[in-house]
This record gives sequence, C-alpha cells and structure tokens, in this order.
Amino acid sequence: MPNSTQTISSAEQSTKDLIKTIEARPTLDQQARTMISTLNTLLQKLSDLGNERTRVGVAIDLHTNLQRLYIYPLETFVSANLAMQKLGQLNTAKTATNQQLGSENALAKALIEALRQLLSDLGGAPFVPDDMPPGPIVP
Repeated sequence: MPNSTQTISSAEQSTKDLIKTIEARPTLDQQARTMISTLNTLLQKLSDLGNERTRVGVAIDLHTNLQRLYIYPLETFVSANLAMQKLGQLNTAKTATNQQLGSENALAKALIEALRQLLSDLGGAPFVPDDMPPGPIVP
C-alpha cells in the first residue's frame, strides 16, 4: 500500500464532519441514523489503518468492501438528499432544511472522493477525478 496517510486523514476528517452535520438535523430519520452508524464503522476502519498491527487486515477488508459498504451508501444518501431538496414543500417526510441537506451533500461528496482515492491506493480501480460536477444538471 503506497503512502496514503494524507488520504486517510482527509477521509477521517470528512467522516467526522459529516457525522456532526447529520447529527445537527432537527429530526433523525432512519436513513440518517443508518448513515451515522455506517460512518462510525468507517471511522473505526480508517483509524485501524493507522495501527501497525491491524493495518494489513483492515486494508484487505477495505479493498474488498469499500465500494459496496461505504461508497455506494454515501452516493445513495446524496441522491436521497437531492430528492428531498427537489420536492421542497411537497415532501412531507423532509427532516432537514435545504441548507442542511446541501452541507451534508458537500461533505459526503468530498468523502466519496477521498474514499475512491483510498481504494485506488489500496490497489482497486484507479481514481480519475471527474470534470463534471456531481449530481443532476439543473437547467
């Protein structure tokens, strides 16, 4: 595994920031609670990457499961937040303001980018940054 200390600390900080931001919601729905739980597990894994005794096992586990267990759920979370924003007043299940959802999405997208870079560092699919902004293109 190449020296990915910077990527790991960036992912750890993004994870902590995202957890704090989600916890600031006035009401935590099931999706938010599940995401907080997932992010806490990810935070533990990232912390274990810095431990000399557990580094190899965690690196293998993350290489195998990073996309499925962490990146895809984060992408789904961003999509759900965008849908919640789009529906606006029509959405009776809305649990956060548009500003809150926008903050969560910005942090989640930064975390997704860091996790993809980490996956690339671990020997997964190479990460190529996309020029297009993430999310739907609004006319």
